Amino acid sequence: YNFALLVVRDAAAIRDHLETLARFADHWPCIAFSNHDVTRTVTRFGPGSAKVMLALLLAMRGTVLLYQGEELGLPEVDLRRDQLRDPVGDLYYPLFKGRDGCRTPMPWDGGAPHLGFSAATPWLPPGPAHAALGAAQQERDPDSALHFTRALLRARASHEALRTGILQLLDAPLPLIAFVRGADLLCVFNLGRETVAWAPPADAVAAEFGMTGEVTQTVQGLVLGPLSAWFGILKGR
Repeated sequence: YNFALLVVRDAAAIRDHLETLARFADHWPCIAFSNHDVTRTVTRFGPGSAKVMLALLLAMRGTVLLYQGEELGLPEVDLRRDQLRDPVGDLYYPLFKGRDGCRTPMPWDGGAPHLGFSAATPWLPPGPAHAALGAAQQERDPDSALHFTRALLRARASHEALRTGILQLLDAPLPLIAFVRGADLLCVFNLGRETVAWAPPADAVAAEFGMTGEVTQTVQGLVLGPLSAWFGILKGR
């Protein structure tokens, strides 16, 4: 189980970890950005980061662990001390508010009592910001994080390179993360909030999945807008 990626907050830390993994070619990690003990991914990487972080997670080599609500792009819930159930949070509040902010009830329906989690009062209060991100609300939005996650899962199931291919990390300027899965599947992610231009090592044809954010392909290469992801097939391989 991979703990390193549970605490990363920027592209540099992710690339450092991928460089470490590259030294162990036969290693098959369990990949996770979120779980019940750490601040949710969207809160760590900032507003608007849900889709690019989901794309990166599902493009990496290993067994993917998707934490509940991560497929909805849920942010951390900021709870008052009297709402906490985690004894660690109660003990160290406000220096550390514990782990309950990522453990709040799943928002099944933003229009239902307790966001559809339960007819009774749940163990932790639902996050007010989660109402608009409920599963029922995202089902009706084809551009939602939920539909994007499903498309990525279908792509991962359909492409051998994403399932079992090696991961070759490429040299790209931060905050870009770029790597090749298998023989020729190029995966590029801009985790920053500025536009970045980058020329891949060979001609690439855009894939039909996993794109998010503003990405333009020119004769010089790629121009990646903030918090964007792009997948392509390298023709020169």
